[in-house]
Amino acid sequence: ERPILTHCQILNTQQIARAKALGAVAAIQPSFVLSDRRWASQVLGPAQLQHAYCWRTMLHSGLMVAGSSDAPIETCNFLQGIFDAVYRRAPTENDADAFKL
Repeated sequence: ERPILTHCQILNTQQIARAKALGAVAAIQPSFVLSDRRWASQVLGPAQLQHAYCWRTMLHSGLMVAGSSDAPIETCNFLQGIFDAVYRRAPTENDADAFKL
């Protein structure tokens, strides 16, 4: 059995290393980036914001990452979740509208 960490939106490098050492799975909700982008920059401080939505960092560290939807809060369409994780914008938006940190 592996521990599962759900809602992994903000993890610093020490937390990522610890989760990896424990053999944990980071369950991320990529669609949150679209709903959170409206407030994240205002609510999170600079120290937290630099570690927000750092899924590539998690993957490159070797941490096991699994996508989930958090349905019914966000869509359960897994293809939409993949799109959200990669592009960080709605399909109807341009790349300039993507949530960048």
